[in-house]
Amino acid sequence: MEVRVTSLPEALAELLALLEAQAPNAATAQQDALATAITYQADLEQLFVENEGEMPGARLEQNRLRRWWQYTDRLWVVYEVTDRRRRFRSTIRTVTIVGFEAALPGA
Repeated sequence: MEVRVTSLPEALAELLALLEAQAPNAATAQQDALATAITYQADLEQLFVENEGEMPGARLEQNRLRRWWQYTDRLWVVYEVTDRRRRFRSTIRTVTIVGFEAALPGA
């Protein structure tokens, strides 16, 4: 199975905002958030590929379209998984990161 990972621009903006808010030093918060976001994005892509989009402990929303996975103690990744089966070839699974949250809804 081929796994492709993408992120919506809105998700990246949410990630930056959360990381800036959590930064210990206000003077360098924006710069630190950007550096951390780049590292997180690369790590998340690798993790999703290694796990074929099936992240251990992920929680499904009621509509079963979106999934929530706790990446760090203060960061949840909201994502969707779609599969496209190709005739006589392997399946392409696309993981789309649609958002980042500090906590589960209702938590």
